[in-house]
Amino acid sequence: MNKISASGRLMRLLSGLLDVLFVFIVLFLMTIFYTEVILKNDQVYQNAYNTQINILRESSLYEEKNGSLVSIESNFDKHLEEFYKIYSYDMTSGSISYQEAKEKSGYFTFDGSLKDGLEENDDGIRTFFADQLVLALNTLAKDPTYIECTAITSNKVALGSDISLFASCTILLLVIPLCRKDRKTLGKIITRMSLISKHGNDVHFIQVIIRYLVEMIVLVFFSTIIPGMFLLLQTLIVCFTKKGTGLDDLLADTYVLTNSDKELLQGE
Repeated sequence: MNKISASGRLMRLLSGLLDVLFVFIVLFLMTIFYTEVILKNDQVYQNAYNTQINILRESSLYEEKNGSLVSIESNFDKHLEEFYKIYSYDMTSGSISYQEAKEKSGYFTFDGSLKDGLEENDDGIRTFFADQLVLALNTLAKDPTYIECTAITSNKVALGSDISLFASCTILLLVIPLCRKDRKTLGKIITRMSLISKHGNDVHFIQVIIRYLVEMIVLVFFSTIIPGMFLLLQTLIVCFTKKGTGLDDLLADTYVLTNSDKELLQGE
C-alpha cells in the first residue's frame, strides 16, 4: 500500500483529538457530579472540609468576601496580633514573639504602633508584613487538625478525579467501541473513519482492549509528566509512519483510515 493521503492523516488526527475532547468533557461532567453529589453527601468529607474552613476563618489570616474566604489585604498588624493569640510564634525566625519581631524591624515603637511618619503601605513595612504572613501561614499549615483534615479532603478529591478519569476513558474508549460492530469511537463516527484490522479484517474485541489500554495508560502517564505530550507523540507517529498508524494502532495491529484509503488497503 502506498502512503495514505494527507487528508487521511489529518482526519486520523482529528478523530483522535475528538476522542480526547470527549473524554475530557465527560471527565468534567463526572467531576461536577462527584463534587456536587457524592462529596456533598459524604459526611466524613464535609466534617473535614468544614473544620478546615473554621480553622482558616478563626486564624484571622483570611476574611470573608463575596461568600468565600480570601487572604487579608489590609490591617496586617491587627490580624497577625489576633493570629498569635492562638498560635505560638515560629522560633526558627530567631524571635521569641511577634512583638519582638516588630521591635527588631525598626518600624515600630515600644508599644507596637508604627513610628511617626510611617504607614502600613510603605515598601519596607509591606515587606515586613509579607514575611510575617508567610511565617504565619507556614505555622497554620503545621496545625495537626488542619493537616489531618487536609489529608482527608485531598485524598477524597484525588480519588474522585481518578475514578472520573477511569470511567470517562472506559466508557468512551472501550464500552462504546465494544458495543458497536464497527468498533468505532465517537471521534471516528463523527469523522467517518474506518477502524480495521491489519489485513483488512474486522477488529477483534481483544484489539479494542489493547487500543483502550494504550490510549488510557499512555494518555494518563504522559499527561502527568507533560500536558499534551501524548497528543504530540501521537501526531508525530501518524505523520511519519507510512500508513498513518498511531501508537495504539502499532500495538493493536489496526488502522484508522478514510474510506478511500481503506479501499486501497483492501485492494492490495
